[in-house]
Amino acid sequence: MPARPDILVVMTDQQRWDSLGHAGNRFVRTPNLDALAARSLRFRHAVTPFPLCSPARAGLWAGLHAHRHGVLDNVYQEPDALAARGRGTVLAAL
Repeated sequence: MPARPDILVVMTDQQRWDSLGHAGNRFVRTPNLDALAARSLRFRHAVTPFPLCSPARAGLWAGLHAHRHGVLDNVYQEPDALAARGRGTVLAAL
């Protein structure tokens, strides 16, 4: 059986495509993210499934669009917005 790869998902908040040094921004210093990006797979044509932070992150973890997972607004006071809506995450499959 082949070894399973290590997967690290780095999800920063409020980033445009050119917000980090490795993407060409000359006004910010992001050496650690630049080094990670240099030796990693980067998705250069990715889009967000929702224009708000919490629903977009919930979509990544649930593997569902916002209208299916139920997180439709930014969530601040809930420790697990998906569990509160009866949804599991991709982590449960690992």
